[in-house]
Amino acid sequence: MKNFQVARKTRSNLEGGTLKQQNGEETVALIPAFHIDPKGFPTASLQIVTDEASHSVTFPAQDFQADPRRFCVQIAGNTFCEKGILLNLHTKQLSLTGKLHFGPFSPPISDIMGPFRFVPFLQCRHSVISLGHWVNGSLELNGKRYSFENGTGYLEGDRGRSFPAAYLWSQCSWQERDPCCVMLAVASIPFLRTSFTGCICAVSYAGREYRLATYCGAKVLQWSDEEAIIAQGDSLLQITLLEQRAHNLRAPSNGAMLRTIRESPSCRVRYRLLKNGKKLFDVTSSQASFEFSKK
Repeated sequence: MKNFQVARKTRSNLEGGTLKQQNGEETVALIPAFHIDPKGFPTASLQIVTDEASHSVTFPAQDFQADPRRFCVQIAGNTFCEKGILLNLHTKQLSLTGKLHFGPFSPPISDIMGPFRFVPFLQCRHSVISLGHWVNGSLELNGKRYSFENGTGYLEGDRGRSFPAAYLWSQCSWQERDPCCVMLAVASIPFLRTSFTGCICAVSYAGREYRLATYCGAKVLQWSDEEAIIAQGDSLLQITLLEQRAHNLRAPSNGAMLRTIRESPSCRVRYRLLKNGKKLFDVTSSQASFEFSKK
């Protein structure tokens, strides 16, 4: 395990991950992160988001450690890794304890950023660590217990300086014969003196992964605070927000967690994927995540 204050240069920087757990009725998302502001001052944080509220705790940089070889993060003795989560956190406003065990991760078949991961000027690089895994155990947040028995987990990460000025993100997991998942991100990407709209998307359905992305020829036909429509070859993906339950989250701006965004960690969203005009799936979930932000 390495201390990020030593391992990272003293410049604007963000390293973070989102671990989302669902039990069929409730959602708990945990967002550990390490950040360095433009003046070179490092801190760490943990954000907790549930159906009811969001919470944020800031830590000294020396409380944050991470293993660069695999996903394993510790903040003040609280552990987030491939095997699960161990929490024992107490502040004046918050008490969070518990233990979760994870089943094997289901990573995408290749890096979600594709060749874009080699582009040096990007504000943020996204990663998907697990499109789905089993979650077992329980958490207790301010006296409320969240139990997970064969629950569903999802894990992704972000690295860079800032989130894009305008972006949309949505993720959903559900069960049919096999675990299924959709993750879509659309963003306005600065490029030289202009910008372009790019997208990345991974769909895990019926034992197969479908990749829709700008580097695969995908076109963003429409995107707004309520909908996204992506076309690629004979595929058409439509995501429609039907009902939101948004909470405030902190997001990076030049490494500092000064931007406030609104995210619905568990809300009602419809997902439709067509191939050659024929419906592959049409799913409406009340435990989908949806986020839209525009400065």
